[in-house]
Amino acid sequence: MASLAGLRLAALTAGCLLAACGGSSSTGGSSSAAATSTAHTPGANLDACTALTQAAAAQLTGDSAVAKIGGGATTGTNTCVYGDTSSTGGGGATITIEAVPGGVAGQALQAALAQAVQNGNGTAQSLSGVGDQALKEVGANSAGIVFVKGNTLVILGVSSTTQSGTAMEPDLENLARQTAGSL
Repeated sequence: MASLAGLRLAALTAGCLLAACGGSSSTGGSSSAAATSTAHTPGANLDACTALTQAAAAQLTGDSAVAKIGGGATTGTNTCVYGDTSSTGGGGATITIEAVPGGVAGQALQAALAQAVQNGNGTAQSLSGVGDQALKEVGANSAGIVFVKGNTLVILGVSSTTQSGTAMEPDLENLARQTAGSL
């Protein structure tokens, strides 16, 4: 669960960073360009529950009882949350896909996410081959990946009481690659 908490903190930090960057871009003549790039971001059209299905969540966590417990789309953000409500398996999986304003540099965003993951008591590691930039965190019974591709931020997290983070990591990386390929 430490990884999911770290990823939630990362999402909050990213949202704060995006809000701050959105506010500062309005002082220049390029404010309409930033609005245009946010309005039609390819990743904003990818449904989170299509990227992370119930079957994939069950496979990742080793918990066949996981079911969709939340999620949906709001302006620029799309989420899907799965969990085991029977309290027998304890598995859970989340995905967040968020449109990033065109004026936000990927490196600044990744630096903020890395700091947020580390503040959540995790150790962020660079991950190659996923999007433009990616980080991963693997805990005892959890794993998470945060990546940026173009103007889209994706946060994936899984936890389980029956599988180690190391066991879930390869499948989570494959899901991240597939999701990045769909953007």
